[in-house]
Amino acid sequence: MTMATYTQQPQLVFAYGSNLNVAQMKSRVPGCQSFGVATLPGNSMAFVGHSRARGGGVATIEEMPETIVEGVVWLLPAYGILWLDLYEGTASQAYTRQVETAHIHGTVADVWVYRASARYLTPPSKRYLKTILDGAQHHGIDPQGVLSAYDRARKAEAVWPNTYSPSPWATITRGVEHRTWTAPEIKHPVTKHIPAPARSPDVYRGRKVTVGAQIALPFPKTP
Repeated sequence: MTMATYTQQPQLVFAYGSNLNVAQMKSRVPGCQSFGVATLPGNSMAFVGHSRARGGGVATIEEMPETIVEGVVWLLPAYGILWLDLYEGTASQAYTRQVETAHIHGTVADVWVYRASARYLTPPSKRYLKTILDGAQHHGIDPQGVLSAYDRARKAEAVWPNTYSPSPWATITRGVEHRTWTAPEIKHPVTKHIPAPARSPDVYRGRKVTVGAQIALPFPKTP
């Protein structure tokens, strides 16, 4: 099947974040229709990374046994998936899109799912969170999964506060200093890119770092 033929076919997309919001989806992909509430077993919702447009972390899902993410499956018209790719930033790899199996209407269906590339927890802005909660309320989805993800991100930020600035990300290719903060409950260290400070060297949480250094921060996992 050619790409032209493929994009001409209607597509099913599982939404769990701001794409739960009907007004947002209608503006992003005119002609989309709700296919119904669905679940994605073996996953948990989280807020990660930092979006300047959203003013904070963005929604994603991570694999986690014995948990379920509740969302909505949208039926997109021809070429609709390409429009949604533009909004989700797949070209810049802000999100990746993959096929997964969702449970809907007592059966299973292959659907597209977007996952954020960032891994470090960051709480979302209140406006972004409200967009998600409004969408969940519209579809009758229990907001507990969203609120739990928000609480987890807030706790993570209290331990490792973010140091974002309006300046672009800056990293160096030589002499990069990697440091990892660990805790007994942490299982998955990840790398966080620190914006270049105004002077070099600078101090980050009491430690001297190189301009644009990549600081490895642990990714919290709740029991």
